[in-house]
Amino acid sequence: MIGASDYAHWPDLPGVRHDVERVRALLEGQGFRVSVVPNPDHAALRQAFERFINTHGLAEEDRLLFYFAGHGQTLPQAYGEADMGYIVPVDAPPRGPRRGSSRDHQALAEVTRAIQDVGRWWP
Repeated sequence: MIGASDYAHWPDLPGVRHDVERVRALLEGQGFRVSVVPNPDHAALRQAFERFINTHGLAEEDRLLFYFAGHGQTLPQAYGEADMGYIVPVDAPPRGPRRGSSRDHQALAEVTRAIQDVGRWWP
């Protein structure tokens, strides 16, 4: 679980802490093992995904649940492609995601497709 609430350049989200704790309690009540990453910057967000997958997602029968509470943004893409959604770490610049500063949903989808090949899982 990732909870981003204390942003450097975006409005803070004080309700995130409460939301994360409520969802955590519900998941643990259903038998999930839960780890929480509070207020990750870009590097910590990437590290959290890597650590989580390398610890819990290498066996074929593993099932993983990622939960993100924080800012997100959707931006139009060049050349008429569909809009892209981004999750926003706490150190993201104020004018929207830039390559390397936020995780786009396409990159997260790639994680799920390539999870068995640890060498190429993060674009």
